Amino acid sequence: MRTTKFLILFVLLCFKLSNAQESTQQSLQGKWTLIALDAMQSEGFYLDLANNSYEISDEYKKIITPENESNIKATIIQFTERFKDNFVLFEQNNIQRVIAGDENKGTFIIKNNNDKSFLNINYNNNIKDSLEFFIKDKRLHIIVDNEADFIFTK
Repeated sequence: MRTTKFLILFVLLCFKLSNAQESTQQSLQGKWTLIALDAMQSEGFYLDLANNSYEISDEYKKIITPENESNIKATIIQFTERFKDNFVLFEQNNIQRVIAGDENKGTFIIKNNNDKSFLNINYNNNIKDSLEFFIKDKRLHIIVDNEADFIFTK
């Protein structure tokens, strides 16, 4: 009797985990447009593509001189232009991404590890990638190398 209860609980747990992964994969489906790039912690800037604005960290503000401020603004505007109209498209287990003029297509699966979710991607050009992601407030966050948070919306 005890073994039967354990078996039933195990099957229910497997079913629940399977459904959790499916609902995460289901919530990814569709086209996500890049609206922001948060590299404040690693590079000292935040690009708000939706509002065509940016922020620079306090640390960098301290070292910016009037002479190089215009160069910094020009570089950030150039970055903003490169990231406009960028997107990630999920269709079933297929992925297409266009980031900074670079387009890749492939397939993906979702893996969970220590309360974090990862997109394990096999691109058509034989490149593999594993990117942490989460959805919060209807925004898809894809973390790249623990340095930048690419923020998308549908």
